[in-house]
Amino acid sequence: MKTRILFILKYFVFWLLLFVLQKFLFMAFNWAESSQLNAGEWLSVIWHGLRLDMSAATYLLLIPIVGLSLLSFFEIRFTKAFLRIYNYIFLFIVLYLGIVDMELYSYWGFKLDITPLVYLKTPGEAVASLNLTEIAFLFILLLALYFGGIILFRKYVLSEINKPTEKSKLFGLVGVFILAFSIIPLRGGIGIAPINLGSVYFHNNRFANQSAVNVFWNAGYSWVEKESKSLSIKFMEDEKATELFKIFYPQESAHKQVIKKDANVILIILESFSNKIIGELGGEKSITPCIDSMCKDALIFRNFYASGDRSEKGMLSIFSGYPSIPTISVINYPSKSQNLPFLFEPYHEKGYYTAFYYGGDLNFANFRSYFTHPGMDQLVTMNDFPSEQNMQKWGVPDEFLFDKMSTDIDTIKQPFFVSCFSLSSHEPYDMPFDPVFETNNNDGKSKNGFYYTDKCLGEFIDRAKSSDWWDNTLIVIIADHGSRFPGNTPNHLPVKFNIPMIWTGGAVNTPDSTVYTYCSQTDIPQTLLNQFDLPSNGYKFSKDILNEASNSFAMYFFNNGYGYLSDSVKLIYDINISDYIMIEGGKAEEMKDPSKAYLQQLSKDFNNL
Repeated sequence: MKTRILFILKYFVFWLLLFVLQKFLFMAFNWAESSQLNAGEWLSVIWHGLRLDMSAATYLLLIPIVGLSLLSFFEIRFTKAFLRIYNYIFLFIVLYLGIVDMELYSYWGFKLDITPLVYLKTPGEAVASLNLTEIAFLFILLLALYFGGIILFRKYVLSEINKPTEKSKLFGLVGVFILAFSIIPLRGGIGIAPINLGSVYFHNNRFANQSAVNVFWNAGYSWVEKESKSLSIKFMEDEKATELFKIFYPQESAHKQVIKKDANVILIILESFSNKIIGELGGEKSITPCIDSMCKDALIFRNFYASGDRSEKGMLSIFSGYPSIPTISVINYPSKSQNLPFLFEPYHEKGYYTAFYYGGDLNFANFRSYFTHPGMDQLVTMNDFPSEQNMQKWGVPDEFLFDKMSTDIDTIKQPFFVSCFSLSSHEPYDMPFDPVFETNNNDGKSKNGFYYTDKCLGEFIDRAKSSDWWDNTLIVIIADHGSRFPGNTPNHLPVKFNIPMIWTGGAVNTPDSTVYTYCSQTDIPQTLLNQFDLPSNGYKFSKDILNEASNSFAMYFFNNGYGYLSDSVKLIYDINISDYIMIEGGKAEEMKDPSKAYLQQLSKDFNNL
């Protein structure tokens, strides 16, 4: 019996030490952010993360405890084989999650949860952000850690079982006691509230808090939660939340007409573009010269924000006016997403030809389930391009995408509503052109990606201006979400979510003007449909930006938090910790409860879809 108890203790310590090692590797790999922490804060990451580490280690111990209790009645060889196989499997899983986590964090800015795991359905896209050198390095690191872990496990942990051990009915009873006692570390203590992600948060530095999170626990928790199609986000009584929510969308009056009615529409969605790379919108100059030129003769929406931080979330915000939800992508629940209104539909019913162009795999992130809709006449994907044009890891470069869309538009009937989603400005930024900026870091690589897409867009606009449909066409240029690069912007800051929305084309009646109303992607359906006198029922979270009665505000959502912005308020809130405001400015206190009510109403609406 003693050897079995020592094995359990050593195995528990084995996992704790491995989780601590993963934290050090995570911080070392993301040195640009961890270097801002001093030695004491590094140790605090380890200390505060121990609660989740102990919980995760206990989960991993449950099956061995049960197995040792049952197998104590059998020969020891069988016990050893069982423990060896079990450990090898979960050692690989834990190490794999850790490797993926530290790499993806440098791009995504949040810890691994179910969000990136869903992309494993399309493995090509899952690793498309990595170059061969990175893949090779991470693969070698994974193998080194895995076989090193096996050696340590066999030498220092499994060796306990190598000692002479007799059958022990008594351990069967002791095992039940150990199993019952394990509830304490599983729950994170003996308090009423069980352990949660916010339990390890200890610092006003978001990276420090994220580093303390146990990736195995977080991925497992989000996987279990995804099986439930309901959300439980509640800050207040539903009646109060409903009343507070009303202030966001008051009764609207007449809107300002800025385009020709019955015009064609081209909606261009640019991958990862943000205003920080567009000189005319307050960003760095020389990265997007074509867009800078367009801005001088277009209708600009200066305070326009992405609703979320992933492409699939942006699509639902743009085409269904539905806000992003922290930790959940609604598109992953087709039974819910297909109940949402769809921007193309009223145009299609009015006789518009509707099409969506994407140079990648439409199976990515459940796009196919969403865009396969009665309101769509045509879906163009990478399969509709010559195979030799499939040159990037994500699919077809933007120059071919824009060229095909332009050629097709010249032949289709008017009126039309055509949209496209670019992909070349997505990491790893493997564009088919000679780089303009240095490529020795992610900042330079990203600038080349944005420059290339900007160039392709500029050529499309130049060609459009000479077409016979230009004078009666509205071209809306937006982004699916912002990007951390250049500048490695923290994932929660407003500057990452501040994206362009530019209206150009011959159908725009008010070029060379700027709208300063705070707004977001969710406001696109209501604003566009009102310009065309089309029905806009069902868009509960959308306002008409061009209506003077509409509130000037934008809500954006990141993993486990949200931002609320208006003319007088800046409020960035982390929902992991009660009443934890990350950033506040202006009259933030006045909007604390209303902004919470917004998220609560959103979660309630999601549950009812």
